[in-house]
Amino acid sequence: IDEKKHRQKIAELKSAMRKKQLELFDSGLLPEEMRMRRAKANNLTIHEMVRNKELYPLETYLDYADKVLERDAGHLETFVAGMTDKDDGIRWWSVVGLHLLEKDAASATDVLESALTDESEEVQIMAAWTLIKLGKEEEGLACLRDLLFNGTKCKLLLQNTIDWVGAPAFPLVKEYIAAKPEKAKAGNKVSILGHIMEVNRR
Repeated sequence: IDEKKHRQKIAELKSAMRKKQLELFDSGLLPEEMRMRRAKANNLTIHEMVRNKELYPLETYLDYADKVLERDAGHLETFVAGMTDKDDGIRWWSVVGLHLLEKDAASATDVLESALTDESEEVQIMAAWTLIKLGKEEEGLACLRDLLFNGTKCKLLLQNTIDWVGAPAFPLVKEYIAAKPEKAKAGNKVSILGHIMEVNRR
């Protein structure tokens, strides 16, 4: 895909996809719970909400998503600035951008630590994971622990993130299951957290 001969075709496909996303009012530019909260807060269906440019600035979200997927350290300041935007959707894409920059985002650890108390739990969770990757395990795991033990509206995202964190989160999972063994199962099915520990035992 990085070969020069493909550049024109890639540009054409990206342009066609963006046109289609705008045409269909692509609702997937926000995490699911965030999207649902925003629609409910404005007494709208998601179908209605994504057609309101003030509530769902799709073109802006697409611009941010494009920058995020480039994984270019040149966008670092854009993401840092975006972490204080009043729109939690912009903050979400900004923290994802910092996450994907990996070590190139090391200078933004203070910003990420501040995000551990963001109004959006989605932003908190992603900031915690990013800090763990940057060597700030204590701070990141403390945030995940608080959400895990005290409850979150983003349960699936939290549990998936703990899974993605991997080995650094195993002690946290073990602690939680020991304290709340009934939570390790959902009906007759093993929960994500229970599954993590089963895989770890093997």
